[in-house]
Amino acid sequence: MENVLIIDGNNLLFQMFYGFPNKIFNKSKRTIHATLGFISYVLKQIKIFSIDKIIVVFDYDSSSERKEILDSYKANRTIAYSLLNDEDNPFLEEEYIIRCLDYLNIKYIYSKNMEADDLIASLAIKLSKTNKVIISSFDSDFYQLINDN
Repeated sequence: MENVLIIDGNNLLFQMFYGFPNKIFNKSKRTIHATLGFISYVLKQIKIFSIDKIIVVFDYDSSSERKEILDSYKANRTIAYSLLNDEDNPFLEEEYIIRCLDYLNIKYIYSKNMEADDLIASLAIKLSKTNKVIISSFDSDFYQLINDN
């Protein structure tokens, strides 16, 4: 049985972007603190849990059918990230994170038609039949998936 790590990419991106007290910039004056935190966290999880396979799941802000069904779904999330200054927009670091994941040969997917947490849950259920699955997310909705694997 292999250990599979599924990471909630957007969740981790936000934790690292907003969780660092000071911003770190590259030589082009773009923020990279979330990238450094993200990749450091991933590498630490691989070591701690002796991970055999890993996948990072991202979603798009417009990827939810739930918004079409219920207008008030996530209505409290009103930040227009495209209108923020570059140093205040966490999504601008996503490009760096993807380049690092590619370099490390870590697989990632973008969920276009559903939210990342729904895709993560589906993957976890399927993969837990033959693997030990670890979900890395600060989203407590995943507690309902806990089982022996």
